[in-house]
Amino acid sequence: RLGGSTGAELWEDQNGKKWVVKKGDSELHVVSESYTDSLYKAAGVDVPKQYLIKTDAGEIRKISEYEEGATLLSDIRRTDPVRFNKLKKEIQENFIFDSLFENWDVIGLDYDNIMITKNNKILRIDNGSGLMFRAQGGAKPYKADMDVMNTLKNASLNPSAAKIFSGITEKQLIQQYEKALDKKEEILSVLENADHTVFFPARAIKGNMEKRFDYIQKEYN
Repeated sequence: RLGGSTGAELWEDQNGKKWVVKKGDSELHVVSESYTDSLYKAAGVDVPKQYLIKTDAGEIRKISEYEEGATLLSDIRRTDPVRFNKLKKEIQENFIFDSLFENWDVIGLDYDNIMITKNNKILRIDNGSGLMFRAQGGAKPYKADMDVMNTLKNASLNPSAAKIFSGITEKQLIQQYEKALDKKEEILSVLENADHTVFFPARAIKGNMEKRFDYIQKEYN
């Protein structure tokens, strides 16, 4: 069994390949996490390759590739502060997408939701707090506003995220607004082409995400 609060386990298939298998706090929670991963991928932000599967008992699970030899950001923070500060700047570059997808716990309480691969790729590995859920599976609204941009930089509300994001400048934000607008079509297509065999309120999420893009466009202009 791996870390996390919603049942992550390490499985090995018949070919010896390892997978992280998650059931989430509920079926909808794990489906929401899978969509959050897919939205990140559409945005060009690295996440582990993942799929939704149904078990023989008909239960939905999310499986993602296990990264051999990767290191959690929490370990780097404790052992290599120079490298941590360098990675911090790289993680900041996708702050707009963490905000757009309402990913409250993107960094993790102990900086343990970010993983660095052997090839120095930054992975957002546990996105169960994206969209309409909190990290442990409690519901939260996915609204049209972007107040989360302040929440992720507020040390009293989200200390670990604020440690990463609080230093972002207005110039950096403008650059990130442009990057988000460039990816708008790809991101919204994830929700437009939702798998209707698995329940997920993709239309409602898409409607409010479009309003968030309107906000980004206004700020960019």
